[in-house]
Amino acid sequence: MRLMTRLAWPHLWRPLGRAMVDEAERWQPDVVWVFRGREVAPEHLEAVRRRGRLLVNFNPDHPFRHGPATGNEWIRQSLPLYDLHLAWHREVVERLQREGLDAAYLPFGYDDVHWLAPLAAGTEAEVPRIAFAGTLDARRHALIEALARTGLPVDVFAERRPGHPTHPNIRYLPPVFGAEYARVAARYRVSLNAFRPWNEGAHNMRSFELAAAGAVQLAPDSTDHRRFFRPDESIFLYRSADEAAAFAERLLHLPKGETLHIRRQARNDCLRGGHHYRWRARRVYELLHALRSGRPF
Repeated sequence: MRLMTRLAWPHLWRPLGRAMVDEAERWQPDVVWVFRGREVAPEHLEAVRRRGRLLVNFNPDHPFRHGPATGNEWIRQSLPLYDLHLAWHREVVERLQREGLDAAYLPFGYDDVHWLAPLAAGTEAEVPRIAFAGTLDARRHALIEALARTGLPVDVFAERRPGHPTHPNIRYLPPVFGAEYARVAARYRVSLNAFRPWNEGAHNMRSFELAAAGAVQLAPDSTDHRRFFRPDESIFLYRSADEAAAFAERLLHLPKGETLHIRRQARNDCLRGGHHYRWRARRVYELLHALRSGRPF
């Protein structure tokens, strides 16, 4: 079924593009904002532009490095058609600008609906294990299995499928999202963040969500993580599975008071850094206003 979908996607998604054109004619917007753009053919974007409307794109993945589930040739072909690209990865911003396209940096963030619940009191029990929640790919398989083989206990909140790592130290639990995941992050002693290939060198949504939730976050070492947080105070950064295991071992044995301090520092970095989505929305408003007015970004 997946193979059929991949082969037939141009025919399956063209009605969505035509619907976008029809809705633009109906509502007459000044700006049409496309998320990712995998489902929109270039000819439909051109049809929207012919009426003088501005096109803006935000791709939560990566237009140049992606898998079959996150990108296709329409995304690449459509890049020159947008009046402005918003990108969370500085590498993407720089490459688009080198290609003569207008692009602005817009990192991910967090929302207080899901991620800003009160932190647990020092007397509340923690789960003395590592928690990971997210899509499992080969790289994440290898990292989780490496941690388990060193004797570290890992709970994986994901749908278990054939080929996923099996080890006595690994437990599989149902997937969690939003507020439920925030509660997991606040209760578990260590929350593991692991990049997909296109996040390398930058950050992902979990970077801010886990910090806002007050997680003790074990995350990949990257320029963005060092820019947004304070290594060894509000976040713990690894460059290899061995480093991740060493940090995890240390964190699992910290006194409860020290981990509560780390949780507060992580949340404070989010609050003081202006990483809430309301601040991201303000930045988008400023960029769109500049775009309509013909002013530089």
